[in-house]
Amino acid sequence: MNAEEKITNPSETVLSVVLVVGEKRRNAVYALQSILQQSLINRIEVLVVDCGDADITPLPGSDHPSVRVLHVLQQVSFGEARAQAVQQARSPIVAFLEEHCTAFPGWAEALVSAHAGPWAGVGGEVYNATAGKGISDAIYLMGYIHWTPPAKRGEDPLLASHNSSYKRKVLLSYGDSLPILLISEPVLQWKMCADGHRLFVEPEVKFMHINESKLSSLRGYFWWNCCFGYTRSKVFGWSKLKRTAYCVYSPVAPWLRVARMFVYIMRNKSERLWAFLCNMPLILAIQYYCTLGQVIGIIFGPGEAETHFTEHELNGGGPLR
Repeated sequence: MNAEEKITNPSETVLSVVLVVGEKRRNAVYALQSILQQSLINRIEVLVVDCGDADITPLPGSDHPSVRVLHVLQQVSFGEARAQAVQQARSPIVAFLEEHCTAFPGWAEALVSAHAGPWAGVGGEVYNATAGKGISDAIYLMGYIHWTPPAKRGEDPLLASHNSSYKRKVLLSYGDSLPILLISEPVLQWKMCADGHRLFVEPEVKFMHINESKLSSLRGYFWWNCCFGYTRSKVFGWSKLKRTAYCVYSPVAPWLRVARMFVYIMRNKSERLWAFLCNMPLILAIQYYCTLGQVIGIIFGPGEAETHFTEHELNGGGPLR
């Protein structure tokens, strides 16, 4: 990895923000600009992990003094790219932002302020950038219902995947497992909690997420769930019996997840009830698709799932602005 060194006083940085970009970088322009517009930018280092060709046009804004561009090989997985950035980071706090997200003003300050507490990880409040477009509302509810506004401030065992922040030393403690954990972030967070670490949701950490709007774009969910199923069973040492039991139980799992989601919405997010009911058949169908991916990952391992997910995540032609 070659780093373009641009931070003149690295000891003063309080936050490292990791942004992984691929060949298609239209969304990434907005993501980077939202970081550069943070009021703390002079104390932030932005690690743009560029997985594109060496001769591709640099991402606009990458010449900013707070930005370091880390060039990695195209075949590096999404998790490995992020793990390499963690190794290179100079700050005690590492925040991740997907290239199809934008941070709201005050995002960085809220992260740093929250990390002054005893938290190994801090997540925030998620807004839907593609509300009303295709299947976007179903995806948003399924993936982010716990962190839709108004998100509840407080300790939580789960944060929004791929767009949360962590103490760097905690991430580094997971060694060679970090790349796959940074793809399967719920497993990372469960593992952190099992190891005695604590996570926190801070609603002032606000960001906008572009959700899939077309059924054809759901292939990324399938590949991610292959990684998730494999990682979950491996990290927590599932026996052959437990893996078999999960596979046998899998046809029922989507119904139970949707039922739990309904109960959660009734108790905590009643304003989202109508949207949930309208999208419930689609959510159930997507849950079956995701469960199939998990079962395949548990039985056969990740295979090429990391590669396929990375290609989809960075170059998959997901919803654009």
